[in-house]
Amino acid sequence: YEQHKAVVVLENEYYSIKFEHYSGYIVSFYDKKNERELIKERSAVPVVIDEYYHDTWSHNKSFFTDQMARFSDAEVKVVESGAVRATVKVTSRYNNSTLVQYFTLHSGSDKLDVRAVVNWNEKHKMLKLKWAFDIENPHAYYEVPFSVIERPCDGEEEPGLTWFGVKGDNAGFAICNSDTYSGSVKDGTLYHTV
Repeated sequence: YEQHKAVVVLENEYYSIKFEHYSGYIVSFYDKKNERELIKERSAVPVVIDEYYHDTWSHNKSFFTDQMARFSDAEVKVVESGAVRATVKVTSRYNNSTLVQYFTLHSGSDKLDVRAVVNWNEKHKMLKLKWAFDIENPHAYYEVPFSVIERPCDGEEEPGLTWFGVKGDNAGFAICNSDTYSGSVKDGTLYHTV
């Protein structure tokens, strides 16, 4: 890792990832092997969605796109730095809620591990993590029991088991998880529902 005035850099032989100090958002996710930027705008952005007009199960509603705020006022700290792995901890806030994210790169691994814990104290609001990948001609895929299904990249909330992702002409990305089971894809941007 490196610490600069405006950003913290998390890096291994595959990626160089830059975190903005005041927001905690990823402002650069650079693929060293292919020499290209993987995101088109700030990513790992905790987005607050207004769901005031939804009932408990959101009957007849399948789009959660009314963004009302973002977590901010972040504290970005390097908590691990060694030959095997490095970890950046991002703590951010919204109203009375706190989100702590641990971003880890391992030596020899081409994946970014993210562990998140949220203390959610909001009503009629939803939290999504936004990943704005640079994808040409995107197609969305979701894990379903014993298979994979392709769905439109139209922003509709869709169920998925342990992963969902997007693949295009120039790249592909997936969010793998163990605790949440839905998300949405709008063009090349993945919204992981927390």
